[in-house]
Amino acid sequence: MDAAAGDGAARAGGCGPGVLRRLAYLSAGGLPPERPDRHGCTSLASRTAGGGVLLGHNEDALVPNPQELFVLDAAVTPPGAGEHRFLALCYVQALPGCSAAMNHHGLALLMDWLPDPDARIGLPFDYLSRALLELPSIEAALDFLERTPRGGGGNCLLAHGDRIVNVELTSTRMAVVEASDLGFHAHTNHFLDPRLATLAGEPQADSLPRLARARELGGRDLTPAALKALLSDRRNAPDSICRERTLGAFLAHTTQGFVEVCWGEPASATWTRHTLFLPTREIPSP
Repeated sequence: MDAAAGDGAARAGGCGPGVLRRLAYLSAGGLPPERPDRHGCTSLASRTAGGGVLLGHNEDALVPNPQELFVLDAAVTPPGAGEHRFLALCYVQALPGCSAAMNHHGLALLMDWLPDPDARIGLPFDYLSRALLELPSIEAALDFLERTPRGGGGNCLLAHGDRIVNVELTSTRMAVVEASDLGFHAHTNHFLDPRLATLAGEPQADSLPRLARARELGGRDLTPAALKALLSDRRNAPDSICRERTLGAFLAHTTQGFVEVCWGEPASATWTRHTLFLPTREIPSP
């Protein structure tokens, strides 16, 4: 199922509208559109002193059962291709890549919900993010996003080697920010690009204070301990980075090759480390 989904998504540029409508229906499970306040994720990326990028993500959503969230360590061999391995934080009945993930190339992606002022039928976001997990670099990811007929809004924070790139997406528009020189980037659930922000209208109320607090606490050279403390921050509750409905959190390092996850609020949770590749692996810088 997953291998077919990833391979099919990568070829979705040639799909007709009928196929895309069926994929959209499957992605939504036949349910009505989601409430905007259902989502409250915060994504962060920090260039580290020793090289590479440390990423962090709080998964915050209104779901019937918090146990729907889990970590998947998968090795997939699509037809005619070599093995792809990734570690992903994902939901039951959703495709890997929908939340936070890193693949064996060291390409990491953190996904945040955004509204879509340009709604149309296209490849749903969970299929889109699943396809990104098979790509080797940020350039390949940007090319795929640009040429694929998309259906839905969302933010994709990408990191690879020492590079950080943020991509805000609607069904028809794409705003790319190169954040590598700044060394830190944070994103929540509203558009930062002025043009897209105007089109989207009033931003989700709890997203603004979360982003402001992340920028206040964040910066270049964050350590894993400092990033975990940021993800645990309760200032401005109930509109804080961490709150009672936080389901779990995700950390990854693009050159050290590790992923850490926890369940529930990060401050009181137990973190588990997984090794995706050895830190001696060389990943080109931008």
